[in-house]
Amino acid sequence: VAEVTGGGGLGGMLVLEPVLVPAPDHPDRVYEGRVSAPVRAVAKPQVVELRVEAKEVPPVEETDAPAPVEPQVACPGEWEETWLWELCRDREDEAVRGDRESWVPGI
Repeated sequence: VAEVTGGGGLGGMLVLEPVLVPAPDHPDRVYEGRVSAPVRAVAKPQVVELRVEAKEVPPVEETDAPAPVEPQVACPGEWEETWLWELCRDREDEAVRGDRESWVPGI
């Protein structure tokens, strides 16, 4: 037991230290018997047959050349004074020169 005095804000209250207490000899509650959980029946899986009508798809011409990439018209204003602004401006300059081989694919 310690008494607190002074400017601690407790105003002379007694502060008790923690004390180990043994476990109780009996449980707090006693139940009448087992409590079983409700058992739900498992539903059989239903097989649904889907029918899709085949539509005629026009043939696609395949070429070896990549699709042309249109140059970006302008860089977003919120990128100004960031590394994104510089990157965007470099990409615009490359697009004007037609130097697309230096671009990273997909960016």
